[in-house]
Amino acid sequence: MDASVDAGADARRDAPPPTCTERAVPPRPLGTCVGDAECGAEICRRAETEGEVAVMECGPGIGGGPGVSCTTAAECAHGLCAASGRCVVACTDDAACAEAQRCTQTWVHAGPDAMQRATVCVPRRALPAAVVPAFEPQGAADDWTLPAGFAFHVLEPACVERPAAVSLSVGDAVIWSGRPGDPNPLFARSGSPLCVQLPSGDAPTPSGALSLRFDRSAGGMRTSLPSGAGSVLDLDVFYLGGGGFAATGTRGPPELAAALGRLEEIFSAAGISVGDVRQHDITGTPRTRLQILEGERGDLPELAELFSLGAGLSEPGVSLFLVRDIDFQLAVSGGIPGPLGHPGIDNSGVAIAVDAIGADLGRVMAHEVAHHLGLFHPTEFDGTVFEGFADTPVCTDADGDGLLSATECVGAGSENLMFFSADATGTELSPSQRAQLRRAPILR
Repeated sequence: MDASVDAGADARRDAPPPTCTERAVPPRPLGTCVGDAECGAEICRRAETEGEVAVMECGPGIGGGPGVSCTTAAECAHGLCAASGRCVVACTDDAACAEAQRCTQTWVHAGPDAMQRATVCVPRRALPAAVVPAFEPQGAADDWTLPAGFAFHVLEPACVERPAAVSLSVGDAVIWSGRPGDPNPLFARSGSPLCVQLPSGDAPTPSGALSLRFDRSAGGMRTSLPSGAGSVLDLDVFYLGGGGFAATGTRGPPELAAALGRLEEIFSAAGISVGDVRQHDITGTPRTRLQILEGERGDLPELAELFSLGAGLSEPGVSLFLVRDIDFQLAVSGGIPGPLGHPGIDNSGVAIAVDAIGADLGRVMAHEVAHHLGLFHPTEFDGTVFEGFADTPVCTDADGDGLLSATECVGAGSENLMFFSADATGTELSPSQRAQLRRAPILR
């Protein structure tokens, strides 16, 4: 183990233990029942009431059961049609849900132009049948063991204050230590989960179990996924006012269909095509609240609520949330990679500020989806941090002003799809980038 890493570990042990606030249990549903067992010959269904929170009552069950596709509450026996387009049932905690499900709060349809919050059971994961995950609860510790033989790890700490990763190692070999300039296989926005992909560059991963060290002790859930072997990327598109778009046809309105065609053209270099485009109109309170994402640079408090609209999805894909505007950004991925196969959790999706982008929508979407599938910027904005692939061109700060530009990096990366600047128009992908995209476990 690197001496500086050990020294940091000693300092952490001597420091007061950081706060760990356990994640709150979702609020108990309102009304006279939660489960069907409380209703005799009837079922526990959503009452036809107004207000932001759904109210449950006993009544007759007419409509589809849990998991059935829906667009309105009337199509679901329990009157609960999630924003993601699946019938769901109410719950109080995970124990009330079926195996491989979790209890969470999300938005459900409550009328033509209304939605309500509801606490419901949703699938934990949405993966192709060929992808077999390995998952288990993690006890409180500052070192989490990641099993060998898997390319992606989704770590969901139980603390609200997510612990920071400080090193990644195999035995005494430190793969990543967070030093400036280190190719970084670890990235996530505020909240949970933290996602790890290895390899994240040309350097091979040493054989054996990985040890991920945090700056504090935390428990939670760890899910490990193998590399994928598919070539078709399915998408879930959520309409929240961006571009004035609404669900129509097989790929949305003409402007969106053209943008998705552009994304597919760019990804075809990696042998990836766009498959199903599942469309979801978001109305009422969440549409009003979440169509403009505000916050300090890099900190968007409403992002987790936006991504929670994907709760209930049962088929693999990337969730795209088409909003009007995002402070300081044209688009944002919840992680690099995102928590692939885990819809509806804090970082699971890509938000696109449609009204701020204009004609370059398809390229911006391709850039951000590529982030979600695991691609970093070849060179970061200050010219000091680089991606780990040798065949992606990098740019150095020739004029020494601490900020790169697209014109400064002509011939040195600005032609690449993943160049950081919004002024760039490149769509190139290196062979290593193409291979990395194809490893995504959600491709079918």
